[in-house]
Amino acid sequence: MTHRFKSFLFLLIAACCMACGEEKTGDSPYIERDGKVIYTGEKDNRVVVQLLSEPSGLHPTNGRGGSRAIVQSYLHQQLLRIDVKTGQLMPELAAALPEVSDDLLSYTFEIDPDARWDDGQPITAQDVLFSIKANVCWLTENFDLKPYLDFLESVSIDPENERRITLRMTERYIHNPYFTTNISLIDRRFFDPGGVLEGFSLAALRVKKAGTDPALKAWAAEFNDAKYAREVDMIRGISGPYRITQWLPDQQLVLSRKESYWGAGKPSYLHSHYPDQLIFRFIQDQSAVELEILQQQIDVSFQLGTLSYENLRQNPQVTDHYHLTIQEKDGITLIFLNNRPDGAHHQPIFNDLAVRKAIALLTPIDRIIDQYYLGHAVRSSSPVPPSSRDYHSGLPLIPFDVDAARKLLSSAGWADTDNDQV
Repeated sequence: MTHRFKSFLFLLIAACCMACGEEKTGDSPYIERDGKVIYTGEKDNRVVVQLLSEPSGLHPTNGRGGSRAIVQSYLHQQLLRIDVKTGQLMPELAAALPEVSDDLLSYTFEIDPDARWDDGQPITAQDVLFSIKANVCWLTENFDLKPYLDFLESVSIDPENERRITLRMTERYIHNPYFTTNISLIDRRFFDPGGVLEGFSLAALRVKKAGTDPALKAWAAEFNDAKYAREVDMIRGISGPYRITQWLPDQQLVLSRKESYWGAGKPSYLHSHYPDQLIFRFIQDQSAVELEILQQQIDVSFQLGTLSYENLRQNPQVTDHYHLTIQEKDGITLIFLNNRPDGAHHQPIFNDLAVRKAIALLTPIDRIIDQYYLGHAVRSSSPVPPSSRDYHSGLPLIPFDVDAARKLLSSAGWADTDNDQV
């Protein structure tokens, strides 16, 4: 029982577009050039983005959450990223997509020769190896990421090329090509100045008994420290185009453009960093967000509710200044049923397949989409999003069928013995 929903994007053109010498007409601060609206007013080159929640932390490996991922995307870089336009892999720190062995187990990368840390030192394969080791180490508190590392068997660096590295997997797995999209590269000079992890192999770092090593325990205690997640001056050793310059808890987080960013001028949009500042404001109340948009205090919102979207798109005061669009989002909403209850605190209700099927038949998904999402969602037949090449479009959708559900419940032994309609 899944449906795929859509997110809403509001972009205030005034904050994001620069004038290019054309004459504007009348009192309007906007002009049109090549089919695009260009702002010619006097707003600062800053973009204010509304987020529903504040990141719980911005540690380079430890943490989770949508807001964290959004902010991290401007601070951190990986060898590869997923192209938001096509859903395919594209290079970021890598010079190109990897060379893949015939057995589909080895992936060889070469780092972009221009890639640099903030002090101008080159990013090398040793930084890749360290970043992987920091994530693999069982003492590192990156619990959500750990399962994705299980298929990595070994890492080898080309002795004749400091930028060339090969990752070898234990077996074929659908996630293998995307492995490096989960690993943000971090500067080993900042996070391991004593070179502690150099003395441990990947295999040794995975074994819990390695945690008895005093040096490794001390390194992990320091690496996991919350200061690397919350203190502005300690969120560094990263290669992205922006850096944090202010964090006001419960209010906003400010990223400022790095003037010496290594990727400036490269053609990929991943390296674009035009705004001088990105200001993330934490506003959860949808009425407050609507008011901020009406007052043009927010430039971008892509976490707006369906009702707010419908309200705003009918307001000329909004449509004159904002570009409103519905963007499909590869997210799903599901009902999880406990198939293996403990029998004490949770009774064995859903361990019966017939009962689970009945629940599926009794869930009015089409009505939920129509009334809750106002039609801005589509049904999916599996947790795999329809935009994925792996989506099975031939799987049938489960219908809303009360009679069929009743028969299944009856076969499973459920009956209304006291006639109370339950």
